[in-house]
Amino acid sequence: MPVSVARAKGRPIWFFLQGHYGFADVLSFIAAIDLKGVDAPNDACVLDIRDSEETRSAQELRTLARHLAESGFESCFVIASRDVHYGLGRMLSVYAENRGLPVKVFRAEAWEGKRGHIQSAGEDHL
Repeated sequence: MPVSVARAKGRPIWFFLQGHYGFADVLSFIAAIDLKGVDAPNDACVLDIRDSEETRSAQELRTLARHLAESGFESCFVIASRDVHYGLGRMLSVYAENRGLPVKVFRAEAWEGKRGHIQSAGEDHL
């Protein structure tokens, strides 16, 4: 499935975006999340686009930022493997941060090392 979600008690909500998928699919998965019933620290989400074949326009990134911010997430992380996706993730972070949602973007190869640093700093929810 090109878009899927993984949820576990005490963990961020992971959105896996793989291969080819429609932008409406991403928005519908985000809209379906009910954070009121989630026991996740900081109500964080992870957009895992390591296996994505898609790119998005600036307008789509603005729309995605609005949907993420309005969904009630308190923070978001993007994991990208391609340079173009890393750049798009940075654009998303600017749009989202203008709406009060902090977004951190990681290159796939740096993700594991950063994960360990975050855990050692006491933020062990990733």
